[in-house]
Amino acid sequence: MNIVKIETIFDLIKNKELSGFELLYEQYFRIMYGIAYSITGNDEVSKDAVQNTLIKLFVLEPHKFPQAHALTWLYTVVKNEALMLLRKEKQTIDISTVAEKLPMIDKGIEEFIDMENYYTLISSLNEKQRQIVTLKVLGGMSHKEISHMLQKPIGTIQWTYNMSIKKLRVAISTMAAFVIMLGTGFVYKLIRAFDTEYIEIPEMDMEPPVNIPASPIIDAWVIGLGICFLLSVTALIIFFRNSDKLPTKRKARRI
Repeated sequence: MNIVKIETIFDLIKNKELSGFELLYEQYFRIMYGIAYSITGNDEVSKDAVQNTLIKLFVLEPHKFPQAHALTWLYTVVKNEALMLLRKEKQTIDISTVAEKLPMIDKGIEEFIDMENYYTLISSLNEKQRQIVTLKVLGGMSHKEISHMLQKPIGTIQWTYNMSIKKLRVAISTMAAFVIMLGTGFVYKLIRAFDTEYIEIPEMDMEPPVNIPASPIIDAWVIGLGICFLLSVTALIIFFRNSDKLPTKRKARRI
């Protein structure tokens, strides 16, 4: 990611040129949304944070734009907007007139990633770990770029990222074991429920008694286990679908 490029974009935004906002959205939406989502864990709130950031840049006086470390400054703005929205139940300022002039955020989330599933994957991490993993995995930033943005030593970024990846892999393994155990219990209960028993019909008109299979009894335990099993399998699929975005140990050494 080119720091000069973001400064060029800011120059366009200073002149109130919509092309600057379009470039910011096209090239930095993934990062801005990822920063907000790593803090809020909510899709709508995160989109609002990005939208509010664009609005703030639109109305900001030119001399208040950063003279250096533009990417770090952008990170701080998005983070503050996300934290501010977390403290409010709803937005209290009227931004409709300004928002009409900005590019609408009506796509990109689906291309980005299913964020609800992504947040499920990283929910076991703390805020700093979520931010670093989000910037690295989804934002496509290098450790050096993240270090520059967060103003942290690159060694700290690398250590935090690698520890976070190990933690996520442990979570995936634990989830797999849980699903196997839950599935075994569900299958056992299901077999017991459908275990064939016979009901004897009393003799009528001197005919021999007739045995017919009894209807299977599916109690609340079976239904509950089935629902939990399906939900767990879904969660496991989510984990493994996103785990291919996590680097292997061999790849991590080269980053």
